Amino acid sequence: MSKRRRGLPSHRTRVLVAILVTALGVLVVTAAGTAVFARHTAADLALQDLRSKAPTVANQLADLADQFSQASSGSSSGSDQAATQASLDAVRSVIAGTLRIAGGVVIAVRTDGKIEEGVSDLFGLGSSSTFSELPKSLAASDLDPAQLLAGLRQSGVVSGVAFVAEPLNIQGLSADRTPVLVVTEPVDTQPLG
Repeated sequence: MSKRRRGLPSHRTRVLVAILVTALGVLVVTAAGTAVFARHTAADLALQDLRSKAPTVANQLADLADQFSQASSGSSSGSDQAATQASLDAVRSVIAGTLRIAGGVVIAVRTDGKIEEGVSDLFGLGSSSTFSELPKSLAASDLDPAQLLAGLRQSGVVSGVAFVAEPLNIQGLSADRTPVLVVTEPVDTQPLG
């Protein structure tokens, strides 16, 4: 009989441990790869959704802004004033509902390239409206004013939030600022927990 040295595992044990370590390594690498793939897929899907939604919402807002402009330039005599106010209130309500459902806000880009928040006056929503402030996860510095002033859509993912910024074509606004619809959607940056 052959003598075995004490303290050393058998050949069979060493092979078993090597197989288990290899299997564990493959699982870890596979899980990491899956997490990266899932994160990118979630961001891509969110951006795709926002890119398809933004032009529709932008067109609706432009139409509503035209209606608001027409209603606010209506006559101001007695009974007409009440009807005008009712029309304005109805349009404001639809604008606010549209922005709420779309997860959007409206900001403005001035001709000097500065991003201006608090521009809900464009739609008569009042200066305290939450529909004219960028979400906390998205800063004005994340947007490219030159691209937006050129009328080009901008999109990206910042701090776990996908966004699309779509310049609005609204007639009758002063030429010193361009209104921009910004729609956002959270992206799960840790899809596997």
